[in-house]
Amino acid sequence: AFVDAEKHAYFGTFRAAVTADGQKLALVDPEDPSRVDVWAADGSRLVGLVPDPAAITTGIGWADAGHLLTVAGGTLTAWSVPDGKAVSAVAGDYT
Repeated sequence: AFVDAEKHAYFGTFRAAVTADGQKLALVDPEDPSRVDVWAADGSRLVGLVPDPAAITTGIGWADAGHLLTVAGGTLTAWSVPDGKAVSAVAGDYT
C-alpha cells in the first residue's frame, strides 16, 4: 500500500516502544499509520489496534508491561495488552 507523504505528516518516521522488561514491542504500522501492532519477544503478534481510524498514531509508550499508551487524533488512550481493549481515554489536543 502506498502512503501519501502529503497526507501523513509523520511519513518516514519510526514510532516504536519496548516494555521495560523487553518482552513486548509496539510498532506503528509504516503502511497504515493509524494502526499499532504489538509483538512478543518470541516474534508472535499479540494484538493490532487502531486508536483512531481517521488519524495517524503520533505517540506510543508503555505505562507498564500490560498497558500501552497511544496518542491519535488528539486523544490519549490506555490499552490493555494483549486483549486490545481501551481501558481509559482522555480527549484533548495531545500530539
